[in-house]
Amino acid sequence: MISGKDNKSAKKNYYTEKDFVCSMERVIETEEPYSEMSVSGAVYSGKLMAVSFTDCEFNSCRFEGTDFSRSGFSNCIFSSCDFSNCDLTDTFYNNCIFYNCKALGAKFFSSVMHTVRFSESNLSFCIFTESKLDAVEFRGCNITEGSLSECKLKKTAFKNCNFNGCSFFGTKLEGIDMRENSMAGIIFSDSLFELRGAVISGEQAEIVARMMGIKVK
Repeated sequence: MISGKDNKSAKKNYYTEKDFVCSMERVIETEEPYSEMSVSGAVYSGKLMAVSFTDCEFNSCRFEGTDFSRSGFSNCIFSSCDFSNCDLTDTFYNNCIFYNCKALGAKFFSSVMHTVRFSESNLSFCIFTESKLDAVEFRGCNITEGSLSECKLKKTAFKNCNFNGCSFFGTKLEGIDMRENSMAGIIFSDSLFELRGAVISGEQAEIVARMMGIKVK
């Protein structure tokens, strides 16, 4: 799993962005990748579809409502950024970190993530449906009323997350340790096959038993 320290120490020759909006207009026109940039305090709301972001750092940026669909992010760090209500459908992520970010209602539908970490972020109402998550870690995140339905998980970890009311319908949790997470009102299929092979606590087992109509005394 990646760490912020390792990722930052690998940065070289980053340039400070002075006009992000102007740069995005140029990127959209030329279809060139946006790379090796440090962006702070940028505010953008519009269309950034099929844009390639590589080796970039974003600090305290606001992207509410921006359409990033089909875009790719590689070796990027997002710190205290706002992705609320963004369209991130069919996006790709490799070796990225989201720290202390907000993404209320963001649509990560059908995204592909490899070696990604979400840390201390508010992902309430986020949609990760039909995404492929490989070596992805969610740590200290709020994902209430979100959706991780029909996802394919590989080496994925959830630590101290709030999944209250979140849907895992059709997503196999085999081999995943859920004991440190809040699972009240979590949504599975009627057969609860998603939980086969998952590691849960005694308290969580009682929640699952009640879902099956079993009375625990």
